[in-house]
Amino acid sequence: MKKKHLLITAIAGLIYVTVSSFSGGAFSNGQGNLTGGAGSSGTCANCHTGGTGGTTGSIEVRIKSQGASSATVDKYQPGEVYLVTLKGTNASLSRFGYQLVAQNSSNALTGSFANAPSGSQLLSSNQVAEQSSAIMQNGSGEFEVTLDWTAPSTGTGSVTFSGIINAVNGATGNQGDDPSSNISKTLTEIPASVAKVTNATVFKAYPNPVTDKLTLDLTLAKPGVYNVRVLNTNGAIVANQDVTIKPNGYTAQLDAGSWSTGIHFVQIIGQNEKRVLTVMKQ
Repeated sequence: MKKKHLLITAIAGLIYVTVSSFSGGAFSNGQGNLTGGAGSSGTCANCHTGGTGGTTGSIEVRIKSQGASSATVDKYQPGEVYLVTLKGTNASLSRFGYQLVAQNSSNALTGSFANAPSGSQLLSSNQVAEQSSAIMQNGSGEFEVTLDWTAPSTGTGSVTFSGIINAVNGATGNQGDDPSSNISKTLTEIPASVAKVTNATVFKAYPNPVTDKLTLDLTLAKPGVYNVRVLNTNGAIVANQDVTIKPNGYTAQLDAGSWSTGIHFVQIIGQNEKRVLTVMKQ
């Protein structure tokens, strides 16, 4: 009876692992980084095969303080908080798992994730994000998760987000699932001459992205003389002017027509306050 009891227990354990294999994450199950990026141990295709539908995906990064509808960025400011979105589709399957990490040039995990959405979990000191249960496609027929990510300290260098999406059928075992290939996005570190500016003064710059005229709204800044300058990603100044802010505020426009396409940094410095805002020129 004892042997029979042990056999039943072992079979029950195997059934649990098999049935739940489509929902638990690879890292939490001891399989490590399976994003398929540099330094990984392979991909979800190590175990999950046989599915159809062609799972594809992308990674989008935005500055959290500018909102979920702001322009995406390809550079990061040390210590800044970003919204990182992993999204994808599969034409045949509607349940998904995923894994997402951020790594430096030496493939070490860097930065930290926070605010994991429902169905997700954070592991390895919040440096690995993956599903804790199967995630259903959204109303647009897509898989999508968004997490906060706090950028690492100055001097880290380029950071690469590496992710993978596994579309699953929800059945017992790992057959009939369709993992994507590696999905990646690299951010370069903003030059120290730009990144050192703090976020004390509150002001707005719009529209963002901008094509012609950029409006500056400094109504919440302290009265006094401020220097407003615009820098490109190489740290070169493309616009520079002094403005006097009165107690009732200040609104002005900058001519952005001659700026090159891409990310620019608008700085305002004065009255012991400093601020930088990232603006996309289209």
